[in-house]
Amino acid sequence: MGITVNFKFNKPSYKSKEVILNPEEKWEMIEGTHEAIISPELWHRVQEVQEAVTKSISETRTPTIKVENRTPLEGYVVCADCGEPMLNHRARSYPRKNRKGELTGGIIKPLDIFTCKTYVNSLKQHNPECARHAVHAQALTELVLESLRGLANDAMSNESKFLSRLKSSNIRREQGESVQNLRKQVQKMRKRHAELDDLIQGAYEANFKGMLTDERLATLTAKYEAEQEQLENELPVLETQLKEWENSLSDGKAFLKLVRRYADFSELTPEIVETFLEKIVVHDRIGDRKHYTQDIEIYFNFIGKVEVMGGES
Repeated sequence: MGITVNFKFNKPSYKSKEVILNPEEKWEMIEGTHEAIISPELWHRVQEVQEAVTKSISETRTPTIKVENRTPLEGYVVCADCGEPMLNHRARSYPRKNRKGELTGGIIKPLDIFTCKTYVNSLKQHNPECARHAVHAQALTELVLESLRGLANDAMSNESKFLSRLKSSNIRREQGESVQNLRKQVQKMRKRHAELDDLIQGAYEANFKGMLTDERLATLTAKYEAEQEQLENELPVLETQLKEWENSLSDGKAFLKLVRRYADFSELTPEIVETFLEKIVVHDRIGDRKHYTQDIEIYFNFIGKVEVMGGES
């Protein structure tokens, strides 16, 4: 309308970030400060319509009711793309009504899903980021329970085989070689590192006795030192992988001890989630709205990732 409004807001203090709306009698309205975009009549008419619509909606629509006793998985579900925690949205079922507020006989289904936090927050800024990654909490609950039951059955039926399979799967994921070959490779590299020390010392002794020229000494020592430096870079990596594999034996035993305490996985309780679950990584859906697949990665304490390939709906 071509009006500038001053003193519409104020702050309690210049240090405060809180903004308070002043009553309209304190506003200073200066007319004609710029060219009007719409007429005053149209402006006031739009405000009347907005108020009527808001009042109608508030009187006829049943508000969403938040549900207590949230899923124990909250805080453990992570987006696979952005790595942010996923938000849990829940609401009870309630009767469906038409615009007049009359019951239609239909039912609004209850809501209990996880969605990407980055995606939800970006929608508020009207700048969508990441993707929704929506997944039903009940589906995640069933996947976790199914995985726990399967692991418990494998562990209790044959403990030694379970530990052996756990170790071999861990080493395959990280090294791609058998444990025996990895041990042999580490031992061979340690032995070669010691041999290079002897070769460098022998070269200096030969040079001191006049059996080796200075130019030849420089060439040999540079070659030996380069090979030794390469071994010093590679050895810690392989030794760490070997140590992790060996530690998986104690980790597997710790997992077995927990399984014996919770023999019955009929219900996913907060205690079970806190004891066994590390995190759940949710990938985005592939397919249309009604028919899609979605990959879920479940990581358990002590034993790491358990393969749970795409659920389908």
